[in-house]
Amino acid sequence: MRSRSAIGIVLLLGALLLGPIPLLLPPGVGQEEEGEGEEAVPQVVIVPPAESKLEVKIWTDFQLYTPGEPLRIHLRLNRDAYVYVYNVNPAGRVTLLFPNAFSPNPFLQAGEHVLPDKPDYSLVVEKLYGVETLQVLALLRPLPLLEELSTQGWEEVPFPPLRGKPEELKPQVERLIRITVEPDEWAADWAQFVVGPAVAHLSVTTDPPGARVLLNGKEMGTTPLTLDLEPGQFLLVLRKEGYRPWLKSVRLGNGTFQEFSVALEPEREAVPPAEGAGEDEPSPEPQPQPQLQPPPEPGFPGEDAPPADEGAGPPLRPWGWVFGLNAGLNGEGVLSLGAELGLLRGLILGGSVSLTADEDIPEYFDIGAPTEFENEEVYNLGPETEAYLKLSLPLGGTGIYAQLAGGIAVQERVHIAVPGGVIIVPGLSRGAPQVEILPNGYRETVGYLTAYGGVALAVGGGRGEGEGEGEGGVGALSVGYHTRRGWVVGLSLRF
Repeated sequence: MRSRSAIGIVLLLGALLLGPIPLLLPPGVGQEEEGEGEEAVPQVVIVPPAESKLEVKIWTDFQLYTPGEPLRIHLRLNRDAYVYVYNVNPAGRVTLLFPNAFSPNPFLQAGEHVLPDKPDYSLVVEKLYGVETLQVLALLRPLPLLEELSTQGWEEVPFPPLRGKPEELKPQVERLIRITVEPDEWAADWAQFVVGPAVAHLSVTTDPPGARVLLNGKEMGTTPLTLDLEPGQFLLVLRKEGYRPWLKSVRLGNGTFQEFSVALEPEREAVPPAEGAGEDEPSPEPQPQPQLQPPPEPGFPGEDAPPADEGAGPPLRPWGWVFGLNAGLNGEGVLSLGAELGLLRGLILGGSVSLTADEDIPEYFDIGAPTEFENEEVYNLGPETEAYLKLSLPLGGTGIYAQLAGGIAVQERVHIAVPGGVIIVPGLSRGAPQVEILPNGYRETVGYLTAYGGVALAVGGGRGEGEGEGEGGVGALSVGYHTRRGWVVGLSLRF
């Protein structure tokens, strides 16, 4: 584990499961940046003053979210102000979203802003269905919201909860506003969104009707048929006796509606062969086959093979099968294990695994792309694997061999923003967590060039000059230094 740079968190905003989500959104849900007409204001929302020097708007990208989707909160100010954004979930828990431990300064300049305002954290919708309410307050002076209305600071919880139920908290916040600024020196706004299950719609009709409908091999009913499904990839098959099967690959996205109207084709009856067909037809005459000639003998035709050069020494012999195992230990105390296979004289193919995997890797939200964090921890995911090629050269007739190897090692790592771990704020109903804080993170695969140098000693037999490692013996002992694995010792056997 190595420390580098980034802080990031994922704030999973969920709503308590209250029952089926109605198709019609409640009043005010997903409030647009430009409101239209009168809207029913939730009881927990602070209403802005009739006249003010400030104007603030808050909205989200969508009115309906499904679990796992990223959430972005948009803000717009007509002048510089101190801004506070908190969330009210259906269970009655209030969480301060901005400012937070990662963006502690509530002062924002006039214009549009988006939360998250840094790459260090993300807002992700959790799998708790219901309605979420967002409240924004903008003031010309800082509001002691966290100091007066929270029992926890940023050091304990990056996104601290505000104490009390929403109906109790609302008059307390209004009191703080009255003693902090003049009536025309603040503004407020609110927005809502619904968290619901992902759903796609499919309608199938056929001519004639009554065809069986199969999705990914599972029978769903007969046509005409309308289905509500989880989004995904499906193989749609229609079958009806007396008609040819119809199939199509279908991809259904969240919130989409696809309709198929299919005219089935009748099966064609098999046509019997005509009587007498194939009779009195002459059989084909056999074709002559080419004669295979034996391969020529070595040397010129009619001559004996030339004698071998007496001064050329013994002919090159095959290496034979050599199998070896080795183990290494580097300066950081990381153990590694390797295996080798020799098929040609002096040439060995090998691989190794270093036990570099880190334990207790904190849970994180994968942002999918490298990002420069302010502070981060780097963890190894799984072992480091290596493939290498080794050359073993005899040193005269001593039975000692010089060994050189080169290869490439690969390690998968994850960069996780600090602080790591999971912080769970308990919910107020059914014991379900309402807010989970996860660090942002991303995976990467790193490659290293490796090198090895060492010696091997043949054991268990003769040590003829010019023989490969272990030739004339049963195997060899080796020792050497590896750039990634440290000191490595091994044993190889010849078959």
